[in-house]
Amino acid sequence: TMSPRREEAGIAMAVEIGVRTPFDLTRELAALLRARFGDKTAISVACRAMRSSAQEIRDEAALALSSWRVVTTYGQVNEHRLVVEQLRQLCRSPFPLEAAVGLALLGATDAETARDGLRAADAETVFAAALAVGDVPRLREALQGESPQCTAAAVRLIALGVLEPIEPLLREGSPELLFALTDALARREGGAGILADALLHVVESTPDQHIRERAARVLCRAMKPEIALRVARVGKEDQHIIQSMLSEGAALPSSTVAEVCRYLAAEGHLRFGQYGVEEAAKRGAIPDRFVPSCFHEASDETRGELLRIAEIQLEAREHEELHRFVLRCVFGPYPGTIRAGAWWSLSRWYHQQDRRSSGPFSVSTVPIERFFGSVEAFTPRLIAVLGDHASLVEVGLYEFLAHLLGTAEPTAVQTMMNDGDQSRSLLTVLEAIARGTYWTYLRTAVIAFLECMATHPDFRKTIEDRLRVLSTTSEGDVRMASLRLLEKLASPAS
Repeated sequence: TMSPRREEAGIAMAVEIGVRTPFDLTRELAALLRARFGDKTAISVACRAMRSSAQEIRDEAALALSSWRVVTTYGQVNEHRLVVEQLRQLCRSPFPLEAAVGLALLGATDAETARDGLRAADAETVFAAALAVGDVPRLREALQGESPQCTAAAVRLIALGVLEPIEPLLREGSPELLFALTDALARREGGAGILADALLHVVESTPDQHIRERAARVLCRAMKPEIALRVARVGKEDQHIIQSMLSEGAALPSSTVAEVCRYLAAEGHLRFGQYGVEEAAKRGAIPDRFVPSCFHEASDETRGELLRIAEIQLEAREHEELHRFVLRCVFGPYPGTIRAGAWWSLSRWYHQQDRRSSGPFSVSTVPIERFFGSVEAFTPRLIAVLGDHASLVEVGLYEFLAHLLGTAEPTAVQTMMNDGDQSRSLLTVLEAIARGTYWTYLRTAVIAFLECMATHPDFRKTIEDRLRVLSTTSEGDVRMASLRLLEKLASPAS
């Protein structure tokens, strides 16, 4: 086979001939020679030559376009049909061996028809035949240096499944060689096999995004769990690598997927919209325990992404502990945006089951105990949310709070009132809402909740006093609701 230096010299010589010759035929033949040497600028000239009126030009063009350099670099050219037809004619000409090898390289005939080419006197024909028939010993011999022969031989060995001689090339190859090798490995079915360590080296050492992504894609087929986090560290900002890691083909155990996702969350790179995340959450590759395990340490931005993951998991499996966790986030020590995000995740899930449903939670003893353990444990959470202006102006959340306050169960509210300090705190935040500029139905729901509080004998007079103030200082629906409740409390039946 020809060395890279001789190939460059051959192209240069052909260019010189094409420039200096006064003869059109010679100029055209020089261009075909350049194409045969792999000069891509001459490929279009060779394709046009396939329609030449001169048979010798068509013959040379067909041989050039079926040479191993052109086929392994560009595949089938636009004039593929004409090339095959011309080569079949050449099989009955003075060049039957070269034509047979060219047809085999193009996949137009059985590869075994090129085996005679292995005994040709011309080294170029021998190498082309080795590529066509998959002669492993000759292909291994060609793995020397950074030549086109080396690249072509390595790619063919990969296609044949002979991976062992590829390892040193992955560790020491140029970016051009690495691109060809990783591309060939990505197109091949199956995992990294014995090349796993070498591909990991490529992922961790190459600055080229395309090479890194292809190497990672191969690694992620039946991926070794012990290298998953190392790949994630390199590919945390590359959506294609993360997608490959989370795909079903990676076959990572859920514990490893959780470890990878936890790392991404800590680095601020976990995104629900990232390809692969939703599907992994849906099929259970991301464990249902994952979101609660890393939520508190995450940034607010990442918490929003985690809540979307939890939503998909709830839709898929209705996991009770996860359901309880997300509802507790609504009443947790978080900014209003996070509380609202948690509620929206629950609300969308509830509406899938029943579009009219607000979910199973209400201010009554049984659901409070289900989600928070006890009324006493829930009360300070409720006070915190009702006292947070940012939460009270979040769309969706203030509607949910209005529903809770307006449908509260008196028995549960009376239990809340057993702690005097908490009762006074609760009354303070409720009065602030009623006197504020919040959504009207939230403010009138406060009056309904005050009615439940008034059933506690120790607070009835206090509630009546607050209602009198609201009836004189408020306007519209809040004023009317306060007056109606005062009348109701004053009636003998009350």
